[in-house]
Amino acid sequence: MLPRRRDRNPKLFFLLISVCLGSAAAVDSFAANTFDGVYNGTQRTIFTNNSALCARIATDTVLQIRNNHFTRQWGIANLSVDVAADGSFEAKQFVGGGRATGDPRVVRIAGQITDSNLEADIGGTRCAVHLSLKKS
Repeated sequence: MLPRRRDRNPKLFFLLISVCLGSAAAVDSFAANTFDGVYNGTQRTIFTNNSALCARIATDTVLQIRNNHFTRQWGIANLSVDVAADGSFEAKQFVGGGRATGDPRVVRIAGQITDSNLEADIGGTRCAVHLSLKKS
């Protein structure tokens, strides 16, 4: 008969199990907070200065998010946008100030993704739209 080992520590065993379960929960939590996908819907005009640059801005639109990130163009601005774990996002870019680009101004996008709905405003001092998109 072999001698019985007494070096097993039940507290250590439960600690290891807790760490493993906690790691699995963290992975599931991260996966649950991903907003990746294709969002379709409309953008409607909030305001406009009636210039040619702001003509026909109310339209259907598609936005694709990959790795909780997307890029959105607004005129000469390319907004690089990261979506936070709570679904909020915001980005700004300074544009203009040259002969071909007009007066200096800030173009901004800010919004929130809740469930499968994306709501956001994008624009500058010349015109802006509200996005209402649904994940497909």
